[in-house]
Amino acid sequence: MQLYRLVYYSEAIDGLSLQDVKSIAEKASVKNASLFISGGLLYCEGKFLQVLEGGIHPVNKLFATILQDKRHKNINLIEFARVKRRAFEGWEMSLVFFPTSRDFQPEYIKYSGDLSFDPLSLDGDSCVEFLRNLLERKRTVLSSR
Repeated sequence: MQLYRLVYYSEAIDGLSLQDVKSIAEKASVKNASLFISGGLLYCEGKFLQVLEGGIHPVNKLFATILQDKRHKNINLIEFARVKRRAFEGWEMSLVFFPTSRDFQPEYIKYSGDLSFDPLSLDGDSCVEFLRNLLERKRTVLSSR
């Protein structure tokens, strides 16, 4: 199977709670597993940065569904490309949440060089590496507890 990666950024609608976001990620994890899609989702300051990886048809179909979801707006496609391997192998949809971008500023500056969190200032590869870095950080913190 040829693999494709899709990276997008969007903004949450007013009133979307962290519990709503957690519910989205839990349901996505189950659905993505059935579609052989892996990926990660960052939620911070009302902004989403998401990476999806899988076959071209499942990824396209899922993104079409995402485009119709009324829980977010201003959806921007950052990258859609064929890739040789998954960057999120084993993560059907892993959520990482930070209350403010200051909580990950050192990581973000490595990829952006900018202090303010704006995923549109990153290319697809930078988004993937940045998100993987945050997910690995979360995994390390959870495993040390």
